[in-house]
Amino acid sequence: MGIFASTQKYFRAKKNRRSLDYLLGQSPSPNADLRDRLDWFIDLIQWVRVEGSVGHVQMDFSSGAPQAQRVHWILHLLGKNPDWRRRFQQTMTSVFRDCQAAELFVSTGISNRAGLWSKALDRFQTLFLPNYSDDMDLTSLVSQTFTQPEDVLWIQQIDSKVFDHLLEICNDPDLRQKMRQDLITSLRVVGSQIAGLGLEKTLRDRTPWISLSKNSFFLIPAAIEKFSNLCT
Repeated sequence: MGIFASTQKYFRAKKNRRSLDYLLGQSPSPNADLRDRLDWFIDLIQWVRVEGSVGHVQMDFSSGAPQAQRVHWILHLLGKNPDWRRRFQQTMTSVFRDCQAAELFVSTGISNRAGLWSKALDRFQTLFLPNYSDDMDLTSLVSQTFTQPEDVLWIQQIDSKVFDHLLEICNDPDLRQKMRQDLITSLRVVGSQIAGLGLEKTLRDRTPWISLSKNSFFLIPAAIEKFSNLCT
């Protein structure tokens, strides 16, 4: 998709959204192109996010409450329509099956505190240059879907029972095993990064001397491997 087409789609999405009946009734096949499935998910979140009235009642979307209610309404409709629920389950499960979550877990585990100029450059690139999108990386899906700082407000207001219901719908043994493996991989990466930072000579020169073999940072990879073996 070119820059012009992407820009058009973004500004149209700010005002328009597909009907929920269409999104739930026409969810892509789990064997469809991954990009089509990702676009469907983004459109579904757009339905949740875009401001609008319910009947003649104007809702305060700045609070996040209407968006959270819409998520609950989606689950209500899925419960009333077994075919929609089946299609939703198959599509969502296939998205998480075909995307790699390890990089997302890694970026969540270690904060990237960029300097002033680095941050300014990132914002400039975001405004004027298209981002490289790796559809196989779950980080890319999250960054494309939750583009607004206000998203955190309505996500925080989703009831825990609703989250449990979503997990129940997407409950799949193979998917659980894959996500577990991605989590273990991310733990190994984060552990190696932390160990490397902690074993830097500049840091060791400023701390009381201790044998490297007893250094806590040195022991992190072995501890993670032990933990990983318990999880498999």
